[in-house]
Amino acid sequence: MKKILFLLFAISVVSCKKSEKKVEEASRPKVKLHQLVGGSIFVKKLEVFSQDTTYTGQTKQFTDAYYVIEHPKGNLMWDAGLPEQLVRSEPFNEPSGVFRVQRPDSLVNQLKSIGFKIEDFKYFAMSHSHFDHTGHANYMKDATWIVQENEYNSVLGDTLKTKNPAVAELKNVKKINGDYDVFGDGTVVIKYMPGHTIGHQVLYVDLGLEKPILLTGDLYHFQENRTNKGVPSFNYNVKQTSESMKKFEAFAKEKNATVIIQHSPKDFLKLQEILDKNSKNTPKTFEGEFTYVADAATFKDCKTGKRYAVNRNKAYLLLEKAYLNAVHKDFEPEWVKIEGNLKMEEGMEGNLEKQLVVSKFISLDENRKCN
Repeated sequence: MKKILFLLFAISVVSCKKSEKKVEEASRPKVKLHQLVGGSIFVKKLEVFSQDTTYTGQTKQFTDAYYVIEHPKGNLMWDAGLPEQLVRSEPFNEPSGVFRVQRPDSLVNQLKSIGFKIEDFKYFAMSHSHFDHTGHANYMKDATWIVQENEYNSVLGDTLKTKNPAVAELKNVKKINGDYDVFGDGTVVIKYMPGHTIGHQVLYVDLGLEKPILLTGDLYHFQENRTNKGVPSFNYNVKQTSESMKKFEAFAKEKNATVIIQHSPKDFLKLQEILDKNSKNTPKTFEGEFTYVADAATFKDCKTGKRYAVNRNKAYLLLEKAYLNAVHKDFEPEWVKIEGNLKMEEGMEGNLEKQLVVSKFISLDENRKCN
């Protein structure tokens, strides 16, 4: 009898826990995260990212990501990439000789690719106010800019003779001091981590997945930076940076969070993989001109006129075989119909570029071309 009672008790406890979990999942706000590339940064003198000669003679490719967070109470944009003047065919070598920079596309076009417009945002925040994070900030003037008060004072304070023009249009301002729960439910929290700049901050995002996401801002710039706790030579305060690193790591451990270093191409792809696994990323149909040249393949979308590198996979091999079997002059494009998705992949020198990932080859027509 005791065994039966114990069994019934155990079943009721399990059932109760399952029902509690269902209630929790049902009440949890649906939060979504998108990441976009606001630029490419090739660091020609990596030694500036340490206090000594650790990286002398080294170079490194950075990406420059920014993020869109969807929440039932409004949308938040985090960071703003490089200035749109850098949307150009050739990279720009800035005067100091440290960085070579370029931006792939405008904010309007990039938002359109994920179904957003500039006016869709209630909030805007940046990890800090350096040029590679304030690029399109002024376009966000209708959103409420959430900023640490000391960071605001460092760029737009009343006592400043010269104010930062990159954020001068931002008039709807919410000044904060310390950590800030954006929507009041713990899903999107700005964490104050000063040192890189006086009011530097990072972002915690709980998407309801196995692990929450923790975006580093520029607390770290690349993985070795995090491993060795290296502090860039141009940081505002070395001691504050080190203290913020300790605070950050403790928080990441407490939350069992996936840490995403915002300037890391590898972390960009890691986060994309996480987001793709948890989204209905159904393949789309593309029609366009496919060209195969010396182990490199490109696809021109007839609808948009844009050209993409083609990711090599099993489905791609069928496309390549059909092209090679077609009758045409060397390097002449062929019209094809395929299914797939456009994704950011690693291109030349570790830079991120949008590539076409083929999931299904449908047909090739030697008699058709893009108009």
